[in-house]
Amino acid sequence: MTVAFAFLAAGPCGAQGQDTEKGFIYTSNGARDPFVPLVGIEEEKEEVFEKPVINLDSIKFQGIAYGVNNEIIAIVNGEMYRVGDKSDIFTVKDIGKDKLVLAIDGKDYSFILYEEY
Repeated sequence: MTVAFAFLAAGPCGAQGQDTEKGFIYTSNGARDPFVPLVGIEEEKEEVFEKPVINLDSIKFQGIAYGVNNEIIAIVNGEMYRVGDKSDIFTVKDIGKDKLVLAIDGKDYSFILYEEY
C-alpha cells in the first residue's frame, strides 16, 4: 500500500488530465494512450495514386506505314499503332500523311514527321 501511495503522491508520468463536471478528460501530452492496443489494430490508410509525369520528348514519332486496304499505321517508339489504339500513355486520335495526333490526359498533341535532307 505504501508503494501505491508514493506513486500517486509523485504525480502522473507524462500524461495529465482535468477533472470537469462531465468527468475526467485525458490529455496525452505526447504519451501513448494506454487504452489503445499495441498490436492488432491497423489504421486505414488512404491510397494515393499520383499520375506519372509524361515527357513529350520521350514520344518518338518515327514513321508511317500503309497496311492492308491503304490503312495508315503510325510507328511510335518502335511500335505500330492505328487510329483508336491505346498505349499506357496515349490514345491515337488521327494519323495523316506526315502528322500524328495523340490524346494524352485529355489533351491533343500533334507530332510532325521530320523530313531528312
